[in-house]
Amino acid sequence: MAAVEPGNYRSDIVLSMRERMEAAGYTAEGSRYSRSMLEVFGGPPDRSNLPEPGEVANAVLDFMSTDMPRRRYLVVPNQWEAEVTIRKAIEEVVQLNGEQPFSYDRNALVRMLDEALERAGG
Repeated sequence: MAAVEPGNYRSDIVLSMRERMEAAGYTAEGSRYSRSMLEVFGGPPDRSNLPEPGEVANAVLDFMSTDMPRRRYLVVPNQWEAEVTIRKAIEEVVQLNGEQPFSYDRNALVRMLDEALERAGG
């Protein structure tokens, strides 16, 4: 199984999400996420200036047609989105590691990262 994690491309994803939420009866009223939900229900952002999602389709085609697909495909249109995505993953590791009985210090985490990069050929 593989996961394709696309960045921002031209699509109707926000419009589609809004339609599904409305059909399911979700509203912003009383939600702790009301501000975010109001943005969604306020209308989809203009995505016409974003690149076409051909790279995303190519990643899907790759994992469906190769004998040895990667487990995860990060498909983003620029370096900034790649950095934002990687930083978010690092924040999740820090949160996972924090305040639990088996936490690792910085040196151990860096060693684990180095080992993972070596196994990945990076």
